[in-house]
Amino acid sequence: MEKLIQKLNSQKDFNYKKVLHFLRKARKSKLRYSELIIKYGFPLIKNYSKKIDKEEYFEVLEQVYLAGLDCNKDASIFCIQILKEKFSTSLRFKILYGMFLESKGSFEKAKNLYGKILEKDSTNVLPQKRLVTIFKAQNDIPNAIKKLNQYLEVYMLDIEAWEELCELYLQTESYSKARFCLEELILLNPNESKYYDKCARVLYTIGGFDGLILARQYFSHSIKISKIVNPIDSYLGLLMTTNKIESLKKKTNQKFLELNNNLSKFAKEKLIETYQKQQENETQKENESIKTILDLIKDEKK
Repeated sequence: MEKLIQKLNSQKDFNYKKVLHFLRKARKSKLRYSELIIKYGFPLIKNYSKKIDKEEYFEVLEQVYLAGLDCNKDASIFCIQILKEKFSTSLRFKILYGMFLESKGSFEKAKNLYGKILEKDSTNVLPQKRLVTIFKAQNDIPNAIKKLNQYLEVYMLDIEAWEELCELYLQTESYSKARFCLEELILLNPNESKYYDKCARVLYTIGGFDGLILARQYFSHSIKISKIVNPIDSYLGLLMTTNKIESLKKKTNQKFLELNNNLSKFAKEKLIETYQKQQENETQKENESIKTILDLIKDEKK
């Protein structure tokens, strides 16, 4: 994708075929690239609409419209007017128009519109998610949480919704509920290291000996399956957790103590090793997490 973007940025004359190729790739990746889509997609639909297949034209139109909501009001207005002429009675258009109302801050009108859509089709996912977005924009976190919970009772496999609910619980410091969301995410995607790491952090925050033991386990597993060569934050989390466990002075057997010490030593060594590699490269900035841990190590040696 980066090479394609470079080619677009370096082109002397507007090449509608290259732009269409980029827009297709962007749709497939589900990444919005809003500024680039406006830069190339907006002139495409204004000046080259007859060059685009009819079916794809409306896909591009919607794509440019959504990008316009992010960064170009004129583009979104241009697109919504064309979409209205063609699809004014469709539920899809009404949802898109609701998003236009949201962008103007007309939240109550948008809520009423989504409510009417749900009266006709209670299973429609998009208006339910848009209502959550509105509640968040209005800083009405309790209703956003309530709406997400209602949604997840039906669509319990929606990873994005669980992630969103988790963030709302963290925002309100409801750590036990955030932990529940993360454990659901682990069940849905057991090979994703970030869920183990995040759940470990929540458990560390909650505290308690049993919770710390589980946090240690999650940090360790996150490191094991991480696709990042040196997951610095997880190393730091593991070290902090093992140190916290040690500080509790809880009576445990020798094997447990050895495991805790070994994991602590492993995390320290990995952090120092990573820091030393960074120091060899003068152009690379020091990672704040590593600086923090080096300070901790120095304090321990005093």
